[in-house]
Amino acid sequence: MSSILRKWFDGISKNLHLEDGRWSSKCIHKEIVYFLKMKFPCQTTLDDDCLNHFSKASKYIEDYSHVDKNKTNEVNRKTIIMSFVGDLLFVPGPIGNYLSDPIFEFLKNSDCTAINLETPISIEHKIPNYCMETFNTSPEALHPWRKIGGAKIFSLCNNHALDCGIDGLNNTSRTIQAESEFYAIGGVSKGDDQLIIKNNDARIGFIGITHSVNKNKDDVHRVAIPIASLTKPECASDLELINQKYKKISMRHYYPCCSLGVRT
Repeated sequence: MSSILRKWFDGISKNLHLEDGRWSSKCIHKEIVYFLKMKFPCQTTLDDDCLNHFSKASKYIEDYSHVDKNKTNEVNRKTIIMSFVGDLLFVPGPIGNYLSDPIFEFLKNSDCTAINLETPISIEHKIPNYCMETFNTSPEALHPWRKIGGAKIFSLCNNHALDCGIDGLNNTSRTIQAESEFYAIGGVSKGDDQLIIKNNDARIGFIGITHSVNKNKDDVHRVAIPIASLTKPECASDLELINQKYKKISMRHYYPCCSLGVRT
């Protein structure tokens, strides 16, 4: 019975994207399906490639676990392992330890892990029970990352950055940076969308951008959440924005740093 229900839910809801725009009253059936999917979570059907993704990745890490990161390589630089995590979303209900064993095995040896945090973490704002348009969650959402070694970089530059307004963005950044080896990209102050960390004598630069924000759009010019739409036909100005930020972060040191533009 559970497998039948799972297939039924997957078939109905797989193409729903609530945050793309508010549905009209004529689409109330979509609201009902979304509500049911939240109340009765089900595993999305994955193909074999997706199911084997983390096992393959973990095997790759295992194969290279013998690498001595204190030794220099052929270009006289030490080895650095970096991992990038996709959308970390708000989900109603208890948080718990959502980092499964395969994901933990994949990340545990990373020197630096970058995560796209697609929800505010603001204790001054209400955590919604069911609403999936305006996100907010508890600081407990950060706790599972404490067991992952190395630097943890949370990008706030995404469409949920201002779900709780400027105060919510500020609270989120402060909550992240209160944790040991946790960093935030994006915030309320000029330059918060750029970050440089030091690892194994190397400096690694990050630039945060997003395509839009869902809420409080009039406030986006007041915060360090750069907007760049790289999918529109004429995006030269957006590319120039990224280029200028790259140059700025590179020139903050007298010798080259590794600059990675993180589009979330």
